[in-house]
Amino acid sequence: MYKPHDQGRMGLPEIEKYYRAAHIAPLIAASHRQTPLAWVELERSRARGISLPALAWLPTSLRPKTSELLPTTNLTLSIWDNYHRKRGTTTSFSPATPMEALRQLIPDFNYKLWQRHGINTLSQILQGDRLKPLTDICTEYKLTKTATFSYIQLQSWIKLNKPQQTAAPPDPH
Repeated sequence: MYKPHDQGRMGLPEIEKYYRAAHIAPLIAASHRQTPLAWVELERSRARGISLPALAWLPTSLRPKTSELLPTTNLTLSIWDNYHRKRGTTTSFSPATPMEALRQLIPDFNYKLWQRHGINTLSQILQGDRLKPLTDICTEYKLTKTATFSYIQLQSWIKLNKPQQTAAPPDPH
């Protein structure tokens, strides 16, 4: 029904795509706000204090149990996970990973230190697939050298979790 008229269909919008987008849009919007909306705080309270944007980037094994989350949170995460599964993408390492999610991935990681200085996602401190030098980050975001331990933790985690480069297949010609 959603294919164009010239292909013998009705040309209707694909409702399922709109439905999925309606669930993912608030997740994306919430990840870009400095002051959380009331519904974001409600979801966070049911998710052991972890925000929806941070939950999305966690492996399912590290997320709170389904029974602990709100039904809307479960549905949004399910749609998010299916999207990545269908495309063969991963959420284990992404520049879009919120610093808050790293507290679940790196033991004793002080994500609030980074957030206090305006660093909310990995993309802000990455240069390609590795961290910018600590001195550059300190200068750009007014961080002090007290961030050194946290920086080393991040560096180690990125080294272990970034996608490995694979050699290109040999040219048959």
